[in-house]
Amino acid sequence: MLQLEQGIEKFQKGDYYEALLAVNQLIQSNPGCAQVYSTCGLICFALKDYEGALASHNHAIYLNPMLAVSYGGRGLTYYELGDKHQAIADFTYSIQLDPQLDNSYYCRGNTYLELGQFSKAFEDLKKAAELFQYQVQTPAIERNLNTIQYHFRQGLEGKASNVRDLLAESKAMLTLNRVDDAIALLNLAIKQNNQVAEAYFLRGNLYLQLNQAQSAQQDFDQASTLNPFLADAYYNRGCLYFDQGNYQKAIAEFTHSLKLDPWLAQAAHNAGSAYLRLGLRERAIANLERAATLFAKLGQPKAPNS
Repeated sequence: MLQLEQGIEKFQKGDYYEALLAVNQLIQSNPGCAQVYSTCGLICFALKDYEGALASHNHAIYLNPMLAVSYGGRGLTYYELGDKHQAIADFTYSIQLDPQLDNSYYCRGNTYLELGQFSKAFEDLKKAAELFQYQVQTPAIERNLNTIQYHFRQGLEGKASNVRDLLAESKAMLTLNRVDDAIALLNLAIKQNNQVAEAYFLRGNLYLQLNQAQSAQQDFDQASTLNPFLADAYYNRGCLYFDQGNYQKAIAEFTHSLKLDPWLAQAAHNAGSAYLRLGLRERAIANLERAATLFAKLGQPKAPNS
């Protein structure tokens, strides 16, 4: 259907409202087409209309119970709604219907990782890495595989899941702008299990919001010690050094974060800004040009001035 192809093209370009308009018109003329409802679900998801996405995928599955992509899309929706176990169930069924559905392996692997089920996460992310044919997701997969392997070496499987609920609750407190409550929950999580890097990283971010630089740095130090592959911890520590005027250390941190995650465009931009302040113009230009290229590839807006 030409109109569906046009709607998908608009969706891929990020013209979500235009895409939704095209698909809704198609629904009126083709109310029995499951693929149209499935596409509508993806567009609603992109617009963060999760209830609309859920309804669309449910109807697509009603019309065609064998449509694997709709189970995958519904799984993503359940994940965003906080029902990770139902998300895993949908990702699993989509894979049973289509064993080559790379994104379902990727999403299920990340969900297992959040739940502390490292063995299952490792297998799914390995499979996703084999199936993915485009590159933006590859560094993220490699980073998560490194994290899982590190957990295996430290014998932490099963322990991290003890604090997952506390981490989730702390994030919920943040959505309500209750920073103190979020920190209290993270303190409790760390007391229960002081080997989970994410807890220190999240608390460090909160200390940053409160302008408590020393406490933030201590947490980022601990997070990077527990998980040496946590690129964002090095990046955030670099931002702290930058704000302190310690540009040499800031550059070292930004550079290391880029080694771990070559798609961290803001790290390249900030490294360029630090080189500028040191008067190293050629290195500054090289990093700023790299940042501009990354921002363009990722479809992100230009970085703010540091």
